Amino acid sequence: VPKPKFDVSTPEGRRAAFTLRVDADRHLKLRLACTLKGRSAQQLVTQALDRLLDELPDVAELAIEVAKRRK
Repeated sequence: VPKPKFDVSTPEGRRAAFTLRVDADRHLKLRLACTLKGRSAQQLVTQALDRLLDELPDVAELAIEVAKRRK
């Protein structure tokens, strides 16, 4: 899994946790995808999230501004 370009979610690049609630059909498909890909649900969801965020350059710019203000 590629490392994120930057992480402003928590100080010093530490990880933050959250709960993702999905319906039974999505949950089943995610578990099957994990098996087929040989990867964890966290890896698959993180990869999908990274792809989405790459499509939204304004988010990256805003995150940089937030990081600057935290310093």
